[in-house]
Amino acid sequence: METTPFGSVLREWRLRAGLTQEDLAGRSGLSPRAIRDLERGSARHPRLSTVRLLADALELTDQDRARLISAARPPATPAVEQLAQAGEEQDQHAAPAARKRPPAQLPSSLADFTGRFADSVALADVLTAAGRGTGAVPVAVVVGPAGIGKSSLAAHVAHQLAEAFPDGQLFVQLRGGGTAPLSPGEGLAQLLRGLGVEGGDVPTDQDERAALYRSTLSGRRMLIVLDDAADSAQVRPLLPGRGPCAVLVTSRNRLAALDGCHRVGLGPLDALEARELFVRIAGPHRYGAEEKACARVLDACGGWPLAIRIAAARLHADPDWTVQALAARLTTEQGRLDELSVEDRAVRSSFAVSYASLPTPVYEPSDPARLFRLLGLPAGRDISLPASAALLGTSPEHAARAAQFLTETHLLQAPAPGRYQFHDLLRLYAAERAAAEEADADRHEAMRRLVTWYLHTATAAAGRLRTLPLRLDLPPLSPACRPLDFADRAAALTWLEAERSNLVAATEQAARLEMFDLAWQLPVSLWTFFDLRKYWTDWLGTYRVGLDAARKIGDRNGESRILNGLGIAHHDLNRNEEALAYYGQALAVRVSSGDRIGQATALGNIGNVLQNLGRSDEAFVQYQQALAISREIGDLTSEANTLNNIGHAQLGLGKLNEAATSFLESASVYEAAGSPAAVGIALGNLGEAQLKLGDHRTAFASLTRALALHRQSGNVYCEATVLVNLGNALCSQGQTPEGRHHWQQAQIVLDRINDPRAVKLRAELERITPETRVINDARLRE
Repeated sequence: METTPFGSVLREWRLRAGLTQEDLAGRSGLSPRAIRDLERGSARHPRLSTVRLLADALELTDQDRARLISAARPPATPAVEQLAQAGEEQDQHAAPAARKRPPAQLPSSLADFTGRFADSVALADVLTAAGRGTGAVPVAVVVGPAGIGKSSLAAHVAHQLAEAFPDGQLFVQLRGGGTAPLSPGEGLAQLLRGLGVEGGDVPTDQDERAALYRSTLSGRRMLIVLDDAADSAQVRPLLPGRGPCAVLVTSRNRLAALDGCHRVGLGPLDALEARELFVRIAGPHRYGAEEKACARVLDACGGWPLAIRIAAARLHADPDWTVQALAARLTTEQGRLDELSVEDRAVRSSFAVSYASLPTPVYEPSDPARLFRLLGLPAGRDISLPASAALLGTSPEHAARAAQFLTETHLLQAPAPGRYQFHDLLRLYAAERAAAEEADADRHEAMRRLVTWYLHTATAAAGRLRTLPLRLDLPPLSPACRPLDFADRAAALTWLEAERSNLVAATEQAARLEMFDLAWQLPVSLWTFFDLRKYWTDWLGTYRVGLDAARKIGDRNGESRILNGLGIAHHDLNRNEEALAYYGQALAVRVSSGDRIGQATALGNIGNVLQNLGRSDEAFVQYQQALAISREIGDLTSEANTLNNIGHAQLGLGKLNEAATSFLESASVYEAAGSPAAVGIALGNLGEAQLKLGDHRTAFASLTRALALHRQSGNVYCEATVLVNLGNALCSQGQTPEGRHHWQQAQIVLDRINDPRAVKLRAELERITPETRVINDARLRE
């Protein structure tokens, strides 16, 4: 029995709702093009998760929803029924990225959080309205000046409400109070990664990121906390479209242009709340013994939570200090700051007294006051203990001792073991003290130590991600500063992920400080990581900084390497003309500098772009030149890469026997170079050529070995390709259950990594009949 096509049903319900295709796209989070394709019938059987997004957007009744879902189901065949059943079970537990543990990104809540009861209740009432009424997303904004406790209140309320948002909590630090607020595009990228979207699947266009973000959130009950927003324009793209989510924002500004939000304005703590906070930190015995002096301290703090915390922590850290002495110092300091506003006087006098009272160590490398000053210099959002040691020019043990004084007195926060960060006001104060007390040369030397340490450690991490050395001429590192070593690939990736934003900030800061050698080398050390995780914004941004830096100091090697990296990024993004331009510039630089290895690399990369454009004959010429150079200089890896590329060009030209020979030779040379992961790539290509030649038995052997090598190296992208081709080999003489199993395994792998080929493979599997013998992998990549 024939069913009405899905596109017709969708169009019917869209028109009944009085919506244009653009309206439906906006409501569902899909693109207008996707809606057009669905209605035209280009995708006759969309994923169940997509259908549910559309049903929600159309606000269909249960009966109409069932009709829409029924129209999306493919005709029943055994293979499709198996996949559909698996897909429904999968959708019942959410999409592949969501089947993982729900994100729980909230910063820790203060154990001694005090007061703000009425504000907490008001915020909870607003946020828990998510999912009720109109479907609009409730947005609450906590507004107030720096140091008033906005972030602490937001974290406190968010933790209290966590169970009301079972699909998870997302957190983004927008850095609105600093000199470099987070862009909305990078904020969206962080949110998408928090939702399980792989780096390579995060679009480069901000509008596309926003659409994917809204689609991924659809139907999930999540709390999104956006801390320290600069303005409404920064926040607006980060808001979900509709549904059961809620958003909690903190800002120093009222965000007047953010329509429909509920604002909670914070002022100083009242007298009872201020006293309670002081007692909880300093201890009840302090207040009981010197009640009048405590009142003077609290008066000086003006109800400002940050000032109270630092003053009370000063007393808690040093039992020999009397409250009377602290009150006298605060009063004296405030007299010196009379020109400031009341709140500034309260906070800054608290900073100054605590800073002045830091102990002078017997051994200078453990000086907490100097660590405090120097920590105001880096532009990164936080810093690790080993990096702090490099900044200070000492061992991690001595740096830890200095940092302990700072955390005990609340001059420094420790959000996680071995990681430190400042409150924005304290960062500014630390930078002021560094400018006043550290010579220009000493500040520059400290930052150079830190960035050089980052470079050495990033290079060590890259060594765990690649088989070939980076061949960077690293500047010397101070003997006191030890770069990290990594036990394995996983440890290297963990460090790179944790430090990614700091490494990007260090690159930009190195350029501003005219450390141009470091400003191009640091991005190059991160290339393998960027290529693996596809952090496009960071990749392109740091490489553009690096290109300018290399050119300013006339470093031709650095310039060519950065140009090559920019070419690769643009090629990956399918910006082929831009990629050709960068590769062409890299080749010109390498020819002028006599860099033969670099010339071979650039020629090969130009050939890759031409091949991608379908210009196989032109690509073949570039590859032949690269092969001649590789053999001339005896670079086995370059030779193997080029032979593999030549094989692809020969496939494009229909020269199947020659292609098979090139792939086989490439595998042999890769093996001689000690690159088993690359051997797997060449063998997979060889198997594909053998399939096209009709040599199915030999192809099966090549592909089976390639599959084992891909699984050993963790190359899931190529694993999926090989699984498709293994299915083709097994079904070449007639479809077999084993062949279908390999196709279905490829589908599972592609779904797991959110690969764009997954949608096309699913459509191919829905169309298979008992006569289907081949699934065209090239069509999946179109």
